Amino acid sequence: FPSHDICRWRMIVTKIENLRLYPDEYRYKYTISLQGSNREVLFYWNERNKMWYMDLREEDGTSIKPDIGLVPNYPICTDYAFQKFGLTGYFLLVPLGDTPPELPSTNYQSVPRYYTLSYVYTEEQDE
Repeated sequence: FPSHDICRWRMIVTKIENLRLYPDEYRYKYTISLQGSNREVLFYWNERNKMWYMDLREEDGTSIKPDIGLVPNYPICTDYAFQKFGLTGYFLLVPLGDTPPELPSTNYQSVPRYYTLSYVYTEEQDE
């Protein structure tokens, strides 16, 4: 006879949290909730190498990871162990629609206008 134990199924769900990008600013910061905790993100444009960077911090300003280069179509920060900060995902910069191929490095307005930045992670949920 089969056991009368209850079998619970758990499923893995992919979650996506979008981060705002501002086209009229070359340096800005704000607080966002990532995986249930508030984090501070600072975005800044480096004119010399024509690239956007992001600093990721705890809400109190404690650095998690500075100088994260925003590279399109690449899972950003997969090679860092952020679990001690409660983060298990990665960032993804994806082009919108008909993004010109020479972007994102033409000027500081290109990434905010032609790309979207998301934080992607998985979470277990009861079915």
